Amino acid sequence: MSDREKLVGAYQAGQLPEAIQAAISPDRSERTKLASVLASLHNEGRIDLVEVFGALTRESATDHDSFRLRRVFEELLPELVAPVAKLIRCVLHLYCEVGFDDVAEAFRDFCARQVDRPKIALAEIEADPETLADLLVPVLIAGSTVDPPTYVAETLRLSRGASVELRRRALFALGWLGGEQAVWGNPDVAKTLEHVVEVEGDGQILASSIQSAFALSRHDAANQSRWIAVAAGALSKGGETALHAASKVFGFQTDDLSPEFLELFLASLAQVKPSNKGTLDNIDYGIAHLLHGNYVEEGLCFLENLLRSHPQEVSFSNFNDAVRVIRSSPDLLSKVATRWFLGGEAVLCEGVTFIVDEPPSASPEIEADIGGLMTGVDPARFVFAARKAIGYLFLKPICATSFLLSLMRQAPDSEVRSELASLLLSPLLVNFSGGVAEYLERRAESEEGEVKVAVRRALDALESYLDDLKSVGDIPALHPSVEHRDAYRRHFSEEVAESFKKVQAESVILQLFPKTVLLYGRKAIHHVFGPEGQIKRSEIQLGSHGTEIEFPRMTRVDPHGLDFMLRVFRYERMST
Repeated sequence: MSDREKLVGAYQAGQLPEAIQAAISPDRSERTKLASVLASLHNEGRIDLVEVFGALTRESATDHDSFRLRRVFEELLPELVAPVAKLIRCVLHLYCEVGFDDVAEAFRDFCARQVDRPKIALAEIEADPETLADLLVPVLIAGSTVDPPTYVAETLRLSRGASVELRRRALFALGWLGGEQAVWGNPDVAKTLEHVVEVEGDGQILASSIQSAFALSRHDAANQSRWIAVAAGALSKGGETALHAASKVFGFQTDDLSPEFLELFLASLAQVKPSNKGTLDNIDYGIAHLLHGNYVEEGLCFLENLLRSHPQEVSFSNFNDAVRVIRSSPDLLSKVATRWFLGGEAVLCEGVTFIVDEPPSASPEIEADIGGLMTGVDPARFVFAARKAIGYLFLKPICATSFLLSLMRQAPDSEVRSELASLLLSPLLVNFSGGVAEYLERRAESEEGEVKVAVRRALDALESYLDDLKSVGDIPALHPSVEHRDAYRRHFSEEVAESFKKVQAESVILQLFPKTVLLYGRKAIHHVFGPEGQIKRSEIQLGSHGTEIEFPRMTRVDPHGLDFMLRVFRYERMST
C-alpha cells in the first residue's frame, strides 16, 4: 500500500493525526514532501484537513507531537484549496486554543495566493469582529501584497471604525503592510496616527500606534520627526501597555532604532514598574544588544539608572542577558568593574559580585580600566577602587587579587603602589594563604620592575606571618571542643543539604531527565533504543568529583574584626 493510500485509510479510520505523526521525518525536505502529499489529497477531496485539524484540542495535540504537527500544517496551509469562511475559523481555533503560534503567518500566505481571498476573509472578520479580530493583521498584510492601494485604504478605514478590536489591529497593521511606498507615500497614514494619539485613550491602540510609527520611520526618514512625535505622544498617554510595546521594539529591533527613537525609548522605559516582568525582560534583551553593539555607554547608563531608581525591587537577576554580555567580554567587564567600584554605590558594586559569581565555581581575572582611572581622577582613588574590590570580591579572592595587580602596574607613584601592596598582603594573602599565594607565585614570574618586587615582598611577609603563627603553638581558645565542632558540622551539613535540595528543584536538567540513585558500583549500565529500533547497551564509567573551599583565616581568629573591615571597605565613600 502506498503512503498516499495509508494516509487516506487513516483519515477514514479517524486516525489521521497519528498517521501524520508516524510519517513525519526529522529531515525537513521529507517533511515538506509529506505536507505536499497531504495538501494534494485534500485538494483532490480524498481527505478533509480543515475538519481534522479543526477538531484538534490542546490536549490531543500534546498527546501527538504538537511541534511536528504544527510545522506540517503550516507548510501545507498555503497550498490548500478550501472555502475561506471555513478555513479562517479552523486557523483561529488552532492559533488561540491549540497553540499553533505561526499558523497566522501561513494563513497570510494562503490569502496572498488569490486576489479574492483577502477580500472574503476581511468580510468574514468584519461580520464577526469579536471572534475573528485576531486574524485581521495577516489578512490586511496579505491583501496589501496583491493590491497595496486598496488595502492601505481599507486599513485606514478600519483604523477609524467603530470596533475597538479592529482599530487596535488595523493601527498595528499600518506599519507592516506590503507595498511600502503606498503606505508612507499616503499622507493620510501619518494624519491617522497623529489623530489617534490626540483623541484615543485605549492603551492597546496607543501601543499599536507606537509599533507602527517605528516601523514606518524605518522607511520614511524624511518624516522622522512626525513618527517620533506619534510615539512620544502615545507613550505619554498609553501607560504600562504602551511601555510594554516600546520595550518589545527596544528589545527585539534594537539594531534598527534611530538615535532619536533610542533616546525616546530610554527616557520612557526608565519609568517601568518593577512588577512588569515581561517588560523588564524585553528591556534586558535590548540592553544586551546595546552593550554588544555601538551603544555601550547608553546601555550602561540605562542599566545603572534602572538599578538606582528601584534598588529594592530591581536587581541584576532581572538582567541576565545584559550580565551575560558583560561577563563574556573581558574589556567590558574591566570597564564596568572599575567604573562601579570608583563610583562606590552599593547597588552597582554588588553587581560586580553578581557578574563574577556565575557560574558559582568561576573566578575570572579582572583588569582595571586604567583609562577610566587616569582621566581626571585623583591618584588616591587607586586605593579606593582596590578597597572596594576587596570589600565586594573578598570571597572571590583571585578576582580581587588580579584587580589589585592591574592597579599596581599603572599606579602613578611608588607611594600608591606601596599602599596597594599592603592591601595585597592584608587582608588577601593573610586570609587566603593557599589559593592567592599560589596565584601570586605564578604571576610574579611575568611581572616586572616595582610590581614584581612588591609581590615578592608580600609573599615573603606572608611566610614570616605564617612562621610567627606556628611559633605561638596551640592556643586552646582557638580550638573548639570536639562537641562544639561536631555540632557545627551537623549544622553545616544540614545547611548544605537544604541548599542542594533547592538547587535540584530549580534544575532544568532534572526536570527533563529522571534521576537515578546508584548505591554502589564502578559503572552505570543503561539500555537505549538506537535509530533503527534496536536496543543498545550503554556504559558510563563512574569517577570521583570533588571541590575545595578555602575559608578566610580571620573567620576563626577575628570574625568580627574581619566583618567590620569589609563593611568599611564596602560602604566608605570618597569625600567631594
